[in-house]
Amino acid sequence: VIKSAVNLMDNIGRELQDTEMTVFGNVGFSFGSGMQSGTLNLHGNCLDYAASGMRSGKIFIHGNTGDYLGGKPNSVNEGILDGFIYVKGNVGQNSIQRMRRGNVVINGNLGDHACEEMISGTVVIMGNVGNSFAEGIKRGTIVTKEKKLIKDYKIANGAEYNFMSFFMNKISKILNRNIFNRKYIDSRYHGHKDKDNVSEVFLFKS
Repeated sequence: VIKSAVNLMDNIGRELQDTEMTVFGNVGFSFGSGMQSGTLNLHGNCLDYAASGMRSGKIFIHGNTGDYLGGKPNSVNEGILDGFIYVKGNVGQNSIQRMRRGNVVINGNLGDHACEEMISGTVVIMGNVGNSFAEGIKRGTIVTKEKKLIKDYKIANGAEYNFMSFFMNKISKILNRNIFNRKYIDSRYHGHKDKDNVSEVFLFKS
């Protein structure tokens, strides 16, 4: 346990393995970067490059993050390889780059240029989404209330949402609370006009 962190403390939880760490206060750059396994709990805010190059484990940030959450490390063209990230507050720009697998839940807003070249995984954004979202995305699942994101997708009429029920139950158990009930899922979209984009979007009612 770190009881009184300050934002000059960089690299907390870097390449963490098989350890649970709880931090109180605001921290600096690269919180949980390259994390291998274990759990990081931050009761405060963090600066840029949190969870950069994360390989596995769980990160809970009960505050806001800077830019490049789940960003690509220097000289590596991959962001999050796997794991679970929860952010209670807002997330900065250029976040979740080239995500390969895993789950990210953002309770607040997400900045511009997020989910760039996403390869797989699931991202839930409860708040607003910035500009230039998911440029070059290949696969993956986005859960959002932002109707502007589905303008180039086709609706999947009459689709069963069994996956969403299972997924939300899992998320609720991890967070020990419900984010929203399955009944608020409004519709599912897929079939983007860019044939290289085979991602899907679930809209929920705000």
